Amino acid sequence: MITYRKKPTERSEKRDNMFPFPAIRPGQKEMLEDVREIINVGGTLIAHAPTGIGKTAAALAPALEYAVKNDKIVFFLTSKQSQHKIVIDTLKLIKNKKNVDFTAIDIISKQAMCPRGIAKEYYAVFNELCKIGQKTGECSYARNYNKDVTHYITENILHVEELKDICTSMGACPHKTASNAIANAHVAVCDYNYVFSDILETILDKTNRSLSDMILIIDEAHNLPDRIRNHLSRELSVNALREAAREVKSANAHVENKIIHNHLTKIIRSFNEFAKDVSGDEHNIEKRVIVNSINKVLSESLDPTDYDTFANTLKDASARIAENSEDGASYVMNVAEFLAGWNTDLPCSRVFSSSPPAFSLKLLDPSLISRDIIAGVHAAVMMSGTLYPTGMYADILGAKKKKTMLREYE
Repeated sequence: MITYRKKPTERSEKRDNMFPFPAIRPGQKEMLEDVREIINVGGTLIAHAPTGIGKTAAALAPALEYAVKNDKIVFFLTSKQSQHKIVIDTLKLIKNKKNVDFTAIDIISKQAMCPRGIAKEYYAVFNELCKIGQKTGECSYARNYNKDVTHYITENILHVEELKDICTSMGACPHKTASNAIANAHVAVCDYNYVFSDILETILDKTNRSLSDMILIIDEAHNLPDRIRNHLSRELSVNALREAAREVKSANAHVENKIIHNHLTKIIRSFNEFAKDVSGDEHNIEKRVIVNSINKVLSESLDPTDYDTFANTLKDASARIAENSEDGASYVMNVAEFLAGWNTDLPCSRVFSSSPPAFSLKLLDPSLISRDIIAGVHAAVMMSGTLYPTGMYADILGAKKKKTMLREYE
């Protein structure tokens, strides 16, 4: 790991760049030069930079310079809507003041951008309903490709709400239109999970790019380890199982619903028996304990099935129930998500809590997700006002590139 910084040369100070403001602050200038250096060499910068230093412009300007010249794409990752606005406003300034031609897309979750009533559903239920709407052609927004809208959002830098309003008014799906537009963008402003989750594979397919084409800027990067852990964390209580059984029972008399209700009832009974056999508040348990227990219950049923099939059946049922019930089926989907998550091979903490009876799953090491991504992108800039000690965050996130800068600015 290296922690060097070359002193700015006279040539680099005079070089035409995309920094949009007339004056640059001392700490901001150092950070800008570090970002430019680390992007040029293809490394990682972990920057502890206090609030007010001007991190956004210091990271964005040199990243955009490089992306435009070298056919890369900058992914500016932030979890805050307020930061989305700051980034887009900064990009507008750059485009207007520097007279540079580039494309930037501001995108948030599919659910938050959806103009349909299903957007009010529990996220995983919404996701299933969205897939069904696209597959069956029921969703008119998904069916309607409008090249004029696509042209407009690529020619103009828009806040996501502006983009959503324009697409909706023209009958086009805001999220699909924005996602497709990223393929020709120089900058995408989005949440962490667009890169540090299974969404990444979809993004790479849609953009026809590889990881090495990406320059990451991770804002408030001290939050990234927990965001990765939480994305893969699950919890299932016996009460949630009861509520799921209630949702299924309250739905229409579909034969499959009756079968699912019987399966859930037997799983609840099995979990209650498990709770009686343990003492104390919390116990670490192995993955196979739950998988084997549920498989046993399902295989001995009058309508036998297996663990994975049942998890998928619950997903389908939750979408079906949500379509035909005002109450929705969020507990059914919660059970489905837990079962799918519990079956992961990643090293996780698996705990049974007795009061109230519940099982929980939490990823132990976020670097299992982040390290290959950080190593694979062209360059990564992680920044925060509380990213200290920088070396600790480098270890936690698996930032092991040879060309790594650890910086603390004032």
